[in-house]
Amino acid sequence: MTDALLTLDEAASMLRICKVTLYKHIRAGRLSLRKLGRRSFILRSEVEIFLTNLPAIALQAK
Repeated sequence: MTDALLTLDEAASMLRICKVTLYKHIRAGRLSLRKLGRRSFILRSEVEIFLTNLPAIALQAK
């Protein structure tokens, strides 16, 4: 496995959201956890896919 593991703090920082919001996305099934002992991680590639799948917003010129 060559995919990097991110702690929940690192994943929240990468997404620029708080951990509470990160947990909401996990509970909604948009992101999934990996467990190693008692520690929880998220795959970096999963965070990148999550970002890619966010809806794009087109801004209209005034």
